[in-house]
Amino acid sequence: MSVFFGDTSALAKRYVTETGSAWLMATINPKIGSRVYIAHITIVEIVSAITRKERGGHLSASDAQTVITTFEQDYFQEFSIVPLTTSLVDEAKNLAKKYRYAVMMRCSLRRLCKLIKNAQIQAYNL
Repeated sequence: MSVFFGDTSALAKRYVTETGSAWLMATINPKIGSRVYIAHITIVEIVSAITRKERGGHLSASDAQTVITTFEQDYFQEFSIVPLTTSLVDEAKNLAKKYRYAVMMRCSLRRLCKLIKNAQIQAYNL
């Protein structure tokens, strides 16, 4: 089983077709045996991203609602949720100040690896 940490920009590709969507669906998908960890705040970020696409005219209101409903169902059924504690948020904030995003993502994944014993983590920032 492959284990992944999905950030919001990657997960959005699962629900709205854009560059990288096909690859993501073929690679990072709980339905094919992948275990996907996401941060608790991801539900807010995905809903926000979808409603921005709707306001920007990239999605109809009904398509946006369908995407949000599908994600809400998947959120509880297909993903492992990593709770955000004050210390984890503070650590991420400090890493964001100190490093560029890509480095921060790798450093955060090291911390996530400690939470997921014996799992091989793969991260994709698409």
